[in-house]
Amino acid sequence: IATGALTVVENGENPAFSEEGGWLAYTLTTEAEEEEDSPGDEEADQADDDEQEEEDEARNNLGISNLLTDERQEFLNVESFEFSAEGSHLLMARYSDTDTRSIVVKDLAGNSQMVFGNVSAWSWQDIGSKLAFTVHGEDDVGNGVQLYEAESGQLRSLDSGDAKYAELSWRDDSSDLAVLREIKDDGYEDESHHILAWLDLDDSPNRNTDSFELDPRADN
Repeated sequence: IATGALTVVENGENPAFSEEGGWLAYTLTTEAEEEEDSPGDEEADQADDDEQEEEDEARNNLGISNLLTDERQEFLNVESFEFSAEGSHLLMARYSDTDTRSIVVKDLAGNSQMVFGNVSAWSWQDIGSKLAFTVHGEDDVGNGVQLYEAESGQLRSLDSGDAKYAELSWRDDSSDLAVLREIKDDGYEDESHHILAWLDLDDSPNRNTDSFELDPRADN
């Protein structure tokens, strides 16, 4: 705007500005490569076409631009992305064929990044730079709720076990967090949940944080 210069991003979709406006992130669409069949190959390749249809589906990339320097970066195979509330970090979710995936948290100023695997859900705090995410390992090994303070780089385990976790929820404008932890009861067909909550999750992993647990089977 200051200079009147125009920048064009080819094949760009879903642009999003960081909170302070210094960064722009966007999806870069790609197209699956198509090979031409020679005469007589159509019948032989028909069975393979059905099996390869999903594998041949194009997967998008992610582009980010520093609007102050016009520096651009591209990251492959990114299905979705989300800035932290203050815009200092960017979360990138990789494509996956399962219910979990790898996520990358990039420090935009320092250009460093952290990678977390087997992530099933995540949620940025609406203030600050705290990221809560749930992990579901194979055969429920390593399941838990993790808290990553992107600004300081500290990682905390809030809860762990062989249960599944869901519905991460931050209290508005605070560092209070709640999540559901699945429980199974032979007397019921569907699963129920414990409710777990933590108050005032600060940056110190050694601080005793107030935590609460509600078991609907035991409490009135």
